[in-house]
Amino acid sequence: MDRAHPDRIKLSCLECAKPVVVSATQPCFYCGRRYPEQEIAELLAAGKAEKVELDQLLGPSAPMPVPPEPRNTATYVIYALLALLFLLFCFAAIWIIHRLKL
Repeated sequence: MDRAHPDRIKLSCLECAKPVVVSATQPCFYCGRRYPEQEIAELLAAGKAEKVELDQLLGPSAPMPVPPEPRNTATYVIYALLALLFLLFCFAAIWIIHRLKL
């Protein structure tokens, strides 16, 4: 019995360079790049990809990849406001020192 899945291959994604399992109907999990059947055949022929065996897909040794965490923009906004407050404080301190010298 051939244990290779008919159309799924394992490779390093050509766009995001992460190791993924893709097929003609399943794009890269990380970047969404699609691989048509002709490109899959070319990658297999060139040795840049390998067919995935069924137990690799179904077994516990192949856990689901975790998607990257979304960026928390609220944190960046708070940091920007704190930086502006610090600059305002520095400007006020320089202005007060300048006024005292006059």
